[in-house]
Amino acid sequence: MASPIDNYRNYLARNYSDMKLPAGKPYGVIKLAKGYDFGFHVRKDHVSVHFISNGTHDPEEVMGYINDNGIGDKTYGDGLEPDVFRGTRNANVVRCEVHIPLESVDELRKPTLRKHSQRIFDELYDDFSGIAGVERPKPKEDAAETVEEVAETSASEEILHNEKKNTELKWKYKTEGSVKSSPAVSEGVVYFGSGDHHLYAVDSMTGEEKWKFKTYSFVNSSPAVSEGVVYFGSWDNHLYAVDSKTGKKIWQVEAQDNVHSSPAVSEGVVYFGGHDYHLYAVDSKTGEEKWKFMTEGSIDSSPAVSDGVVYFGSGDNHLYALDIKTGEEKWKFETKEEVSSSPRVSDGVVYFGSWDNHLYAVDSKTGKEIWNFKTAKWILSSPAVSEGVVYFGSADKHLYAVDSMTGEEKWRFKTEGSVQSSPVVSEGVVYFCSKDKHLYAVDIKTGEEKWKFETEDYLSSSPAVSEGVVYFGSENIDSPFNSCYLYAVQIPG
Repeated sequence: MASPIDNYRNYLARNYSDMKLPAGKPYGVIKLAKGYDFGFHVRKDHVSVHFISNGTHDPEEVMGYINDNGIGDKTYGDGLEPDVFRGTRNANVVRCEVHIPLESVDELRKPTLRKHSQRIFDELYDDFSGIAGVERPKPKEDAAETVEEVAETSASEEILHNEKKNTELKWKYKTEGSVKSSPAVSEGVVYFGSGDHHLYAVDSMTGEEKWKFKTYSFVNSSPAVSEGVVYFGSWDNHLYAVDSKTGKKIWQVEAQDNVHSSPAVSEGVVYFGGHDYHLYAVDSKTGEEKWKFMTEGSIDSSPAVSDGVVYFGSGDNHLYALDIKTGEEKWKFETKEEVSSSPRVSDGVVYFGSWDNHLYAVDSKTGKEIWNFKTAKWILSSPAVSEGVVYFGSADKHLYAVDSMTGEEKWRFKTEGSVQSSPVVSEGVVYFCSKDKHLYAVDIKTGEEKWKFETEDYLSSSPAVSEGVVYFGSENIDSPFNSCYLYAVQIPG
């Protein structure tokens, strides 16, 4: 007679023909797509039905999918809550598990438990089939689309929707992956990265491609342009330096894990962080390492350089201040959760957000806290500081404006999605993106909406404003490998 575990495994496998049952193991696995596993595991006191992103995909993108689809707030089967978390040994791994309690393995023979298991299996499978792109058509190949081309083919719902608000889509450029990288605009060219493993350079006026540079993994790092060179990181564990005119590689530096952090360039040195827990300082001309500093966590935060000090956050719950010449620690400030937000330094104060739901203001010289401001959810958005006000977004769907000296709230603006985008202030307006698929323009004094632009995809890229145009990227959470766009939107008036 088959054991209760084997009997249970075979029962579930009959309902999912693509499930693999390793011989003699108490689990079953379905490969939803490359890097995404779905299945179950019989434990001593429970059955775990789970989805796993095994670390080859951007964990922030996976967590964004979970948050935007409300998966962590759902209940499955008869009221069981999921457990969503990132791996302890490998922070790139994301797991969502539903635990079905067991008094003994003999319960696995009960029809009621099997039906309950099947119900949870179906519900969780349905929720995660979208991110894996299950049974979704492959997007068609397209080139850059101008306003005229889109109008002729009736391919742009954005134009039709946004004409009522007097916003104009100048052009949009399609890539074959999510554009989480924030664009950099320099001398008439927009530089940005994509989940399709490329860094792109496109004409800022027409959206025509000038060149693209291929890496071997996601380019979510936002590029920095300095003295004719574009610096950026990739999930293939490298920081690259390429010629801004030709796209030809000048040098590359290898880290021990992926480079999500965006580089900062100052006085001939490039500073960047890696998921190998290190902040690096390398020569901007040669890529030669000057020093590196080890923390106790992954570094997603992009460094900020001011007055001989480089500031950055780490997954070990600290903001660090290091001497730019020696890499020696000057001070560190502890929070309750990871610091992925990139710091902003203004008038002797460092502003940054944390996964502990707080925005902090600390003295740039001493690292002593000046004030903190609490929101309802975590803060990945990097703050902007302008005329005594700090602007930042939160996963609680708001953009906030607080007094830079006291932390007192001036106003908040509600959207319908998480605000991970970092705001940009230009000529009395703060621009930012929300995962409700909109770019917003808000009056900095009143917090009232001036206009918004709707897209077809989620937005977490931070906008860039140049010569009356806002540039920003989109991401597709249903599948990280679906086509997305860089948008160029004309500011009304």
